[in-house]
Amino acid sequence: MPRPFRPADLDAILEINNASAPAVNPLTTDSLERLLELSRWTRVIDDDAGPAGFLLGLHGPGLAYPSENYDWFSRRLDVFLYVDRVVVAARARGAGLGTRLYHAFVDHARTLGIDTVCAEVNVRPPNPGSVRFHERFGFRAVGEQETKGDSVRVRLYEYPVRGEVSAGPGFEAETGRVDAEPQTRGLGSVREDVAEV
Repeated sequence: MPRPFRPADLDAILEINNASAPAVNPLTTDSLERLLELSRWTRVIDDDAGPAGFLLGLHGPGLAYPSENYDWFSRRLDVFLYVDRVVVAARARGAGLGTRLYHAFVDHARTLGIDTVCAEVNVRPPNPGSVRFHERFGFRAVGEQETKGDSVRVRLYEYPVRGEVSAGPGFEAETGRVDAEPQTRGLGSVREDVAEV
């Protein structure tokens, strides 16, 4: 069961995070501590060996956070929750821990009356396991953008907390084309055997 982050978790989640690069950006102790200061919702999930994964979530917009992806959502949405990173240790992938972390974050959004949870996934360098995970969970691709001086391309996703996303134009992930008409997608389910980074 996801639980609140404790200061004693810092070294373990830093190690889990950095072992998962380039699927997520590597962090230093200082940069992780800064993210934790910005986050009003960080949860850790344990296995028998200790911390096995975490989700670091941010409220948006309005944070002084230098992220091109957070900024992308901030320009488009009045209120949202943002998954800065969800990372599961290699030893625990496929056990449903990422799914449990996401369900807890969506429940947090629902409790706050927030309709949209946002996330992004690298498509260059590719992270097909995470793309599959997010799409099976019910996230809908709403755009793509180049980041980090065009060295990384991300797909931007929104999750419809109340059942559908229809606030913006549809996005065709295969072509990168944005449709003129809004698209909607119902809630989906996630297979437990999906790689969760």
